[in-house]
Parts: sequence; C-alpha cells; structure tokens
Amino acid sequence: METPQEILVFPRAALPDCGRFVPWADAGSVIDAAADGMTWMPRAVAEQSAEWLQPIPCALIRNDQQEYRVLRRVKPGRPDLSSRISLVVGGHIDRCPDNLGLPALLDVTLEREIDEELGISSLSEVKPIGVVIDDSSGAASRHIGFVNEIVVADNFTPRAVEEFSTRSKYNGRLYAPAALSQFRKEFDPWSRIIFADYIAPSYSVDLGIQPALHLALNG
Repeated sequence: METPQEILVFPRAALPDCGRFVPWADAGSVIDAAADGMTWMPRAVAEQSAEWLQPIPCALIRNDQQEYRVLRRVKPGRPDLSSRISLVVGGHIDRCPDNLGLPALLDVTLEREIDEELGISSLSEVKPIGVVIDDSSGAASRHIGFVNEIVVADNFTPRAVEEFSTRSKYNGRLYAPAALSQFRKEFDPWSRIIFADYIAPSYSVDLGIQPALHLALNG
C-alpha cells in the first residue's frame, strides 16, 4: 500500500493576527509560530482541515531592471486559480528524512519547486520579502505563502504542465510594475495581494474587505 504524501503544517490557532501581506522585517511572529508548531500531516487531510495551515515557499521572478515575469495557470483545479495570471511559483513542503528546521525546509523546497516547475536549477539573489495570506475563503486560507524574490536573467518555459499553460503568450514575459497593472483583474489571489501591497502600491487594487483569517473556516 502506497504511503500517503505528508506535508508540513502548523496550527491555525498559533498564527498571530496580521494583515494579508506581512513584510519580512515584520514577520518574525508568523515565522516563529510556524517553526514552533510545525508537524507533518497527509496532504489529503490537511486540505480538508480548518485547524491547520500549510506553509508554501514561493517566489516572484524578476530581472535586474525590476521587471517581473508572469505565468498563466491552467484551467483545472481551484476556481480562484483557474486560468489566472500568476507572479509566484512554489509548492508544499514535503516530508523529508532529514531533521531540518523551518528555514532550511523553506529553502530546499523553493529550490526544488523552481527546478521542477521552471527548469531553473541554480538560484541566485534570493531575497525573502514577506508572508501572504488569502482569507477570502476557507480553502484559500489553508495555505500561507512565504514569499521570496529571485533574479532570473534568462528566458524559460514552464515545465509543470499541471500548473501552468504551455500555450499562453504571457508565459515568462517581463513587465515593469506599471505594466503589470493591466492584469489586476486577472491575477490569482496571492499575485493580486503581492502586486498591490509590495510591487506597486501606487497601482493598488481594491480587493474588498476579507474576513478575519481565524473566522475563514468554511468553503
């Protein structure tokens, strides 16, 4: 019998009250909560649980001129991600045999995801920028993004066909912050928040009032 995939989780109740985007300099309490409470759980169980949060290391991709690369998501999957334009690449932290702490697990997982999804095997200029929380629905609020920014000079083609469209004209294209505003209605939730609160606050999008994360237990 195949062993279920286990992923890293930590208790929702341990998360301090915070906004939808927490700059890295202010994210110490969130990081501590995840590190102190982390444990492993079958992914299928975690995806249905309102009591646990799944840390997702992810990254924005830009060049040296502060232009950001975008990707088009595929249609299957969560409705709020279907066919959306995305600024971030990342994934769940799978259980590994090594007894690593949270910082190392975030780094190792990010490197793996960038390699698997984009074919980029060597990362440089990796900078953590913040934590993103989408509490617009119960399903969305079960994931919490630990967001980095990485510099990639060369073009690439997405390899993760289950995540990103291989036919979109937008895949891998670079956009300055002002030009990214054209996608404000097409961004997936995390990208919308990151764009509004980190990349270009002057182009901020009205995302509406989201319920408190601790109350987002349904959906």
